[in-house]
Amino acid sequence: MIVIVEDDPSDQALILRALQQAGVGGAVVVTSDGVEALDWITTHAPPRLVLLDLEMPRLSGKDVLRRLRRLPALVTVPVVVLSGSAEPHEVASMYALGANGYVMKPWDAPTFATRVAEVGRYWGRVNEVV
Repeated sequence: MIVIVEDDPSDQALILRALQQAGVGGAVVVTSDGVEALDWITTHAPPRLVLLDLEMPRLSGKDVLRRLRRLPALVTVPVVVLSGSAEPHEVASMYALGANGYVMKPWDAPTFATRVAEVGRYWGRVNEVV
C-alpha cells in the first residue's frame, strides 16, 4: 500500500498517474491533509511507502512525519517528501525528522511525473521491506 498525502487535487491526479505508469499504482490511498493521513495510517497495516506533501491544511507534512516517527510500529515506514521548496535548511530539517527521501516538485508536470515514477519504482518494487 502506498499512501499519498497531498491536498492539491491536480497533484494527486498527477501522482496517481505516474505511479500507475510505473507499475506500482494498484494499492494506493489518497489523503488530502495530515489529519486524514494519520487517521488512515494509524488504523491500517503499515504502508509500504508514504508520499508526503509539506504544505497542507490542518496538519503540516512536517508534523505528520514527526508523529509517524514517534510510533514504534511506523518508525521504519519509508516516507518521501514531495515539496516545492529546495531550500537546503528545509531539506535538512526533513531528513533530521526521519524522511527517507526528499523530491523537489518542479514546475512542469512531465518532470514531476517522471520523478514520482522513479520514486514509486524504487520504493514500491525494488526496495525490500520488513
